[in-house]
Order: sequence, then C-alpha cells, then structure tokens
Amino acid sequence: MAIAYSLLGYGLSLMLLAQSGLWFFAGILLLAHSLIIAAFLIHECTHQSLFTVKPAGSDLHKWLGAVLSWLTGACYGTFDAMRDKHLRHHFERADIVAVDYRKILARYSWLKKCVETGQWLCLPAVELLMHGLVILWPFIGDKKATSDRAKFRVIAVMAVRVFLFATLGILFGWQLLAGYTIAYLLFLTVMGFMDAFQHQYLLLEGLQQSRRDSPTRDRSRFGEEYFSRDYEKSHTWSNLFSQRWPLLNLLVLNFCYHNVHHQRPVEPWHRLPALHRDVYSAVGEIEPDVNSQLVPFLKQISAFFRYRVARVMAPADDRLGEGENTGAAGVSFLTPL
Repeated sequence: MAIAYSLLGYGLSLMLLAQSGLWFFAGILLLAHSLIIAAFLIHECTHQSLFTVKPAGSDLHKWLGAVLSWLTGACYGTFDAMRDKHLRHHFERADIVAVDYRKILARYSWLKKCVETGQWLCLPAVELLMHGLVILWPFIGDKKATSDRAKFRVIAVMAVRVFLFATLGILFGWQLLAGYTIAYLLFLTVMGFMDAFQHQYLLLEGLQQSRRDSPTRDRSRFGEEYFSRDYEKSHTWSNLFSQRWPLLNLLVLNFCYHNVHHQRPVEPWHRLPALHRDVYSAVGEIEPDVNSQLVPFLKQISAFFRYRVARVMAPADDRLGEGENTGAAGVSFLTPL
C-alpha cells in the first residue's frame, strides 16, 4: 500500500500542480509527502524488510530502491552505495561518511555564508549541499570516488533529469516546476528534521575504507565503551510525532520509532509500533520522564528551528536526543557521501 501511495501520489501530484487555485497547493503537499514516503521506502529496501520472497527478495529491494531513488533525486549515487552507508551506520554505530562537509565550509567562507543564510531563511541548505556534493564528488573527490564510471553515471542521470523536467516545463509551464521546487524543499526539510535528534553518534570519515579499516576499530582513539550494543541503545532516540495517536507516525512511515528500529533493524515499518509497545510501557503523550529515549515532539520542533544556523558548523556529535543541543545535519541515508 505504501509503495502504491508513493508512486500514484507522485503521478497525481504532477497533475494537480498543473491546475490552479487550491488544487495547486494540494499538489505541492501531495508531492512532498509522496517523496517522503518514497525515501523511507528506500530505507526499508536497504534493510530488505519489504519482500519476504527468497532469494528474489534481494533483487526486488534493489530494483525498487533504485526506482524510488529517481523520484527522490537520490539517483546520482547507486542504491548499493546508499545501502552500504546506511548498514555501516547500523553495524558500526557511528555516522560513517566519505567527507565531513564542515571541512569544506571552513575552507570556503563564501559557501559557508550561503549555507548559513539558507538555513536562516528556513531552507534545507545543508541537505541541498549534501545532494550537490554527491553530484560533484566523482569529479572532485579521491581516486576511488572519481572513477570514469561514476562520472558517466552523474552526467547521464543529469542529462535525463534535465530532459524530463524541461519536458514538464514545456508541457505544463513554469507553474509546475515552481510547485515541484517548493515540494522538494519541504521534502528535504522533513528529512533533515527526522535525522536531527535520533542519535548522538560520532561522525567519522572512513566510508571509502572497508569495515576492516574503519576508524571505529581504532582503540587508541576510542575505548571499549564506544560502539557497543549498550552504546547504540543509549545514544539512539525515538522521535515520535505522537504516542497517543500512533496513526500520525505513519506520516513518516514509522521511521520515528527509531530506537526500536535499531534494536531490530529488519522489522518491517508496519510492525514497529507493536515492537515499541513491547519495549516501552508508557501510556499517553510522550513526556520527558516517561522514558529517556523518547523525544517530545514540541521539543524537537523548537530545537530544530532555534538551532537551524548553529547546526551548520556545530561539532558532529554536539547533539542530544532530548533536543537540548543543536541536532545532526548532513547525515541522510539518501546521500551516500
């Protein structure tokens, strides 16, 4: 049902964006939400939790993840790269990246100013930067990332997407493209919001290295208390929209049940509420004293917007799940970088 909603909603939203009045605004909201569901279906595909048919399920997840990545604009990198980054996030209990974008911003003050200004304007500037870096990285990154195959993929994907959007613009006018842009910005804002307070993980550069050579294995830097199961549980938070009305959490395909998702990563999205109830006995709306691993929704919203500029250059681990600190930025599973 979620797959059908995402695909059909995407198509219907394009039709609505070509209309005027309230239908146009309905199209913006439907497109943004279709992209959100598509993104979290990609997340399900990385865990192979949608299809139980063996062994074809693995191929089905890869195929669906690749298709949905075209909808979400995450198609410049491969699905395998997205899956590898996300599974390392689970296995190594850290945010493993190819490059810390903060180093780039520290080097180019004009770019830092642009990103901070965008964040101040409540635009998802960091998310846009990360998607832009995925496009540019095959041309400016290290030797492993700058293969001819990766460059060709980016050029080919860019050409196809420019052609498709140009065709939509010619057929339906600038109004559709403007509405699509607004919807995409809303989509990226929600994705950034969902990532902001789910972890207090270290951000480490090492995605281009194998797990054997991962920085998480360097015990001269990190003691035994790091990267364990207990570390994962105590540094992961569920950021539910509502515990009293769980249907609201379906707006993000139950991705907000994040602590229990990390306890059982292969559990399908539709079973996470039941798993959450088994783990936590709290009843009613989320309160800070009910469980330390549940983040109050209003506190999330407040911290997300209050620290939207400070979050740009804040230390990568300067974030507490309780929503007290700045929150995470630039760690989306959609950007395998």
